[in-house]
Amino acid sequence: MMRPAPNLLTIKPNRPRPKGKNPMMTPSRLRMMISLLLALAAATPLFPAAYERPYLIPKLEYQEIGPWYELYLRKAIQEAVKERADVLILELDTPGGRVDTALKLVNRLLDFDGDVVVFVNKNAISAGALLSLTGKRIFVSSGGVFGASTPVHVGEKGMVKAPEKMVSVMRAEFRALAEKRGRPVRVCEAMVDEELGLTRERDGFDLPKGKLLTLSADEALRLKISDGTVSNFDDLTGRLGVRREAVKVFELKNSLRILDFLSSPVLLGILLSLGVLGLYYEVTHPTWGVAGTLGVLCLTAFFTIQILVANASWQAPALFAVGVVLLLLEIFLIPGFGITGILGVLLTVAGIFLSFGISNWVTALYTVSASLAFVLAVVGLSFRFLPESRLFKRFSLDSTIARTAAEPIAGKVEPGAAGKALTDLRPQGIGVFAEVQYDVQSESGYIPRGSPLRVVRVEASRLVVRGDS
Repeated sequence: MMRPAPNLLTIKPNRPRPKGKNPMMTPSRLRMMISLLLALAAATPLFPAAYERPYLIPKLEYQEIGPWYELYLRKAIQEAVKERADVLILELDTPGGRVDTALKLVNRLLDFDGDVVVFVNKNAISAGALLSLTGKRIFVSSGGVFGASTPVHVGEKGMVKAPEKMVSVMRAEFRALAEKRGRPVRVCEAMVDEELGLTRERDGFDLPKGKLLTLSADEALRLKISDGTVSNFDDLTGRLGVRREAVKVFELKNSLRILDFLSSPVLLGILLSLGVLGLYYEVTHPTWGVAGTLGVLCLTAFFTIQILVANASWQAPALFAVGVVLLLLEIFLIPGFGITGILGVLLTVAGIFLSFGISNWVTALYTVSASLAFVLAVVGLSFRFLPESRLFKRFSLDSTIARTAAEPIAGKVEPGAAGKALTDLRPQGIGVFAEVQYDVQSESGYIPRGSPLRVVRVEASRLVVRGDS
């Protein structure tokens, strides 16, 4: 049965589609698609590819970035490598610290064979912000602060901005890390250079020239410095898509805790002071005893600690030892004080300063100055009070002296009495007066053995003398 031919007169012609309109894309459908896309975008950070072997380096409460922290982080990264970690979670809460140390740590983190995630909890200021930018992803805790990274040093008026050379190095480092991690370069540079300035139209943030950029957690997220704001570590693990129980945590060993305590500037200053005092006492007395042994042990501990925390290498104690040898040669073999003694002083001081690290000269200056003031005070007080104390008399006994150190001198030797130096006076030694040996001290420095002496004054247990020409 054949169908009737269509009536061509009844066929409606195709009307042209209005430009810019899609009959399938109604306003309601458009709103639905936009909502779906926004939901997917918001959910994306929640479901990344899960890490199988996450490793956490926990924060040390408001820890300054310095040689000891470098040691801590180096040990932690080594343990993470042994555990074959595929993501390193670095938790930070720091006011900053040394620039040279931060630059070393940046290289260590970038060399890690895996992802680095930084958890700023609560602050990453100055050098801490630099470490944060090494992270492939950065998360900041609620209420956290990020930025203010211009290098500073101690000047005559307190903390002042470092020279432009150092600022330029830090700015370049921030720029390089921002480019590597795909973060806004100018925003990162504004944390270092207050002269840069930012505008909302160009950078998304208003910052007048003359001010450093410091960001809150919300601002860091809005400017794409961070990848998210988290409330706690469990929130962070959810964002990373890892199980909390799968995270291995680096444990601070007791040896590192002890080293942290020993490396404090106060304790280092005490060790340095005791060491110098011990050597001084032995040099100014004719025999070696407890004081000298204690001094050597304190100085050995001082340099050993500095080497263990990576402040110094073997050059520092080597310079110090050579300086001490030159001083001993000047004192015991070369009369007077000449080029050997001057060189010895310079080398010992250089060894002490070098032990703190070249870039940590401010801490070195304060520690050495405080130690020197303490040593001078103790030496001054010893001249005034120690000769009359029982403890001093006990340690001052010498088998070559005919009388005991506790035996009073007053009445036996009068001022003006003549005698002879039985030993070199440096400035202390032994003198002979009326065929009796006495502890003597020169009031004018070195007097060679055999020189005639004249008593200037008589103290409780010794004679103060001068050379009698």
